[in-house]
Amino acid sequence: MRFVTKILRFKLLSALLAYRVYRHDAKMVSKLLHTALHITVIGLAITALCVIIISTNNTGYNNFTSVHSWIGVCLIAVYLVQFSFGFCTYLCPCSPGKYRALLMPVHRAVGVSTFIVACVQCCLGFGNVLLEGQPACFGDLSCQNRIEYVGAFCVLSIILYTLLVLALIIPKPWRRVKTPDELK
Repeated sequence: MRFVTKILRFKLLSALLAYRVYRHDAKMVSKLLHTALHITVIGLAITALCVIIISTNNTGYNNFTSVHSWIGVCLIAVYLVQFSFGFCTYLCPCSPGKYRALLMPVHRAVGVSTFIVACVQCCLGFGNVLLEGQPACFGDLSCQNRIEYVGAFCVLSIILYTLLVLALIIPKPWRRVKTPDELK
């Protein structure tokens, strides 16, 4: 589970921030970095999904029996569609500029929404781990080692992390600016 959490939060963040960090570099550098990071996220997410299915089978549980698992599958599907759309529309020069400009707000909104759902999914995953099959002390916060507080702190840190990332990627003044070569 920690692997999935790291993938969806840190690698996805890196891909989203590629246009913020390298906003004064050539556009193709930002595009290629953005694409490479998203390809990494897709590969790691599919690997994590396979590992989860195998480990669930080995423990004797059924696969895809919770809301968390179905949200995860839907999230990966939306992510793949979003990546394919972005690859065909923005990286490959087969789309006219007017069409790309028209669809950019949709691409950004779906990307940000995917990030938010991924972070909510991480919180749901922690909830599943903390509440399912654990001793009764988890429910009434009375475990001797206070591990339930660690889980609650992790969920709170994911929420804070999500809000801080949104504060970085949403403001218009921090968007990528055209380089002098692009303005010619």
